[in-house]
Amino acid sequence: MACHDDYGSVIAVVADASDGRVRRVTAAVDVGTVLHPSGVRAQVEGGVMDALSTVSGAQITVRDGRVVQSSFRDYAWARIDQAPDIDVVLVPSDAPIGGLGELAYPPAAAAIAFATGRPVTGMPVGVEVG
Repeated sequence: MACHDDYGSVIAVVADASDGRVRRVTAAVDVGTVLHPSGVRAQVEGGVMDALSTVSGAQITVRDGRVVQSSFRDYAWARIDQAPDIDVVLVPSDAPIGGLGELAYPPAAAAIAFATGRPVTGMPVGVEVG
């Protein structure tokens, strides 16, 4: 489980994994008054999938000053068969409207890394020298 407070919003993420695979992710998010519930859910689900991809090894590699990856075929982005069940709980709140942006990514990455035992040691950018 991991929590994050930013943009005037708060989120908690719990990841459940077995055999090294993330099976379910639950996120409870308080963005204040929710104006567009399906938009909030979509943004959180996208943040979870971005985090899953990064923790699973997706990164941009720079070799000889050029980016190696050219499209999704050679970028290790999570595919649909790797997607866990994602539950997004919208916490009822009287707080002012908060932001959402990339709110889900940091706690989702931490929760997924912990649940799978894959430590994240840096940003998703790799530089090969020589």
